[in-house]
Amino acid sequence: MAVRKLPTRPNAAIIGGAALVLLVLIGIVFSASGAQVNAGSVGVLITFGRVDGPALEPGFHMLIPGVQHIVPVNIQKQNHVFREIDAASKELQTVRLFGGVNYHIDPAQAPALYQNVGLDYAAKVFDPAFQDFIKEVVPQFPVTDILSHRDEIRNQTKTKLITTASRYGIEVDDVFITDITFSAEYTKAIEAKQVAQQQLEQAKIDAQKAVTQAQGQASAQIESAKGDSESNRLRSQNLSADLIAYLEIQKWDGKLPQATSGQPFISLTPR
Repeated sequence: MAVRKLPTRPNAAIIGGAALVLLVLIGIVFSASGAQVNAGSVGVLITFGRVDGPALEPGFHMLIPGVQHIVPVNIQKQNHVFREIDAASKELQTVRLFGGVNYHIDPAQAPALYQNVGLDYAAKVFDPAFQDFIKEVVPQFPVTDILSHRDEIRNQTKTKLITTASRYGIEVDDVFITDITFSAEYTKAIEAKQVAQQQLEQAKIDAQKAVTQAQGQASAQIESAKGDSESNRLRSQNLSADLIAYLEIQKWDGKLPQATSGQPFISLTPR
């Protein structure tokens, strides 16, 4: 009698391994079919090399492998520093300015910005515009007024830059000017003027001291003269004939003159 064999069941370990491999394959296919957009950015979907659809929010997005990919665009506040800009004052004096701009990208405008400008939008949009506006605003002011009108120059430039950048979906938060310098010749002239001004102020101080000292000496002499005058007045009031005779006796050496005319040179008796 033939023995009937029962069908064997698959080993559980084999089944588990196959399932794990399947999950890995699914994960690989899934990850290859999607991409993640991180917080602080939006995604620009590119299909066959062209911008496709609105900006993608942060998160995971499914893609067609080999056909689509995502370009992230930073929408956080950023800073762009301008290189040295040469301008001219009202008198055509050379003025050099350094500064920068704080800005952020309008998320909804990110696809258009990428398509029309690219990711190097800061240099392409801000640098030429800032140069033009600075060279337009600075010549309104004499060179001696530029430093004192720094805020006005900044505000006018900011207003113009906001209008230009907004056309590309870029929002300007602030514009700042970090430094303003002048030509070497003008700087030397300013330094010479400051030295001359300091010398003039010192001369004024010295002159005022001399005047004050002279006034003090004059006042002292006047007071001394007043004292002498008062002393003489008091002496004249107190002089009498007897006092004069007494003083004459005190001055006499006891010798009579050899010759007299009229009365004796010194009288020994009161007159």
